[in-house]
Amino acid sequence: TRGALQQEMTRIHQLLGRTIVLVTHDIDEALRLADHLVLMDGGHVIQQGSPLSMLTSPENDFVQAFFGRSELGVRLLSLRSVGDYVRRHEQLSGDALVEEMTLRDALSMFVARRCDVLPVANQQGERALRYAPFPRASPAVRSISAICFRRRPPVKRLCDPLLWLIVLFLLLLFGLPYSQPFFAALFPDLPRPVYQQESFAALALAHFWLVGISSLFAVVVGVGAGIAVTRESGKEFRPLVETIAAVGQTFPPVAVLAIAVPVMGFGQQPAIIALILYGVLPILQATLAGLGAVPASVMSVASGMGMSRRQQLYQVELPLAAPVILAGIRTSVIINIGTATIASTVGASTLGTPIIIGLSGFNTAYVIQGALLVALAAIIIDRLFERLTRALTRHAK
Repeated sequence: TRGALQQEMTRIHQLLGRTIVLVTHDIDEALRLADHLVLMDGGHVIQQGSPLSMLTSPENDFVQAFFGRSELGVRLLSLRSVGDYVRRHEQLSGDALVEEMTLRDALSMFVARRCDVLPVANQQGERALRYAPFPRASPAVRSISAICFRRRPPVKRLCDPLLWLIVLFLLLLFGLPYSQPFFAALFPDLPRPVYQQESFAALALAHFWLVGISSLFAVVVGVGAGIAVTRESGKEFRPLVETIAAVGQTFPPVAVLAIAVPVMGFGQQPAIIALILYGVLPILQATLAGLGAVPASVMSVASGMGMSRRQQLYQVELPLAAPVILAGIRTSVIINIGTATIASTVGASTLGTPIIIGLSGFNTAYVIQGALLVALAAIIIDRLFERLTRALTRHAK
């Protein structure tokens, strides 16, 4: 790769100790490799100097525009080393940064480790204990240092909507058994306004297990079928697979349960079959769309690099298609969370049990209690998938 060639050139330069003149149109490559830059336009030298001096003190608007006003901060990260920003020694654990590492590489490690502070080691592997104040450089450099080492305020974490949704769900899950005075006031004609035949926690666990196992099989079938029909050997079967998946989506889950119960009996097995059939189509369609959206030029480059078909699939196609596939999985799981409530009609314990009993016994309080938990569970899972999709999209970009 180009990065490996750049590292090899740096190694040869350090080994031989000779001056190397490199002509390049890649400004990032020039900043990464050069100790001295000469910027020319039309055969005339516009400015020369160290990369840091040219970034922080451009000669004119042409130089500033050449380096990119909006990308100045990112390029400065490649020129400042971790050793310039070592704080007073702290007792820290975890992977250590190296003093010679650029701030750009250090920032990548911060993001990968999901932490705010990491220890720093010198070339000998010893912890760097010296103190270096932030240099009095340009505002861009000071802002970069603040970004790299600033901790996220706890107040922002407390303002996370997802956190409060989870808290609300847990409060309802464990607080509904004690809410009889509230529902008795709302429905004074009901002798038992709160569902107490089973604990809501047990129903929630059974509901999530049913959705999880059925969604897992749906993912395996949907993604596997999507990959198979996009290969050269399986393209002829694509219309057939799409038709079968569409039929499974349009076939009502209640009808699947009615057919499966005489064969498999009451319980979770017929519900799992119904949820799998109902959840395959969104995943299959997303897999086909994601793999079909991979640019042909990218596949040509991967083939030119000597990648096998399997390597192209796992290292190129699936990573690029992951956000789209995850969106299909998200739709499938949310559908299954709601559809799993009808599994209680065949003897499976789910959060739909209070709803079914409430509908059959004209107990509106039971219906409200089950519906609240199912709705909150769907919203929480949807939010989680939204964040995961956003993270995969950034990674793909």
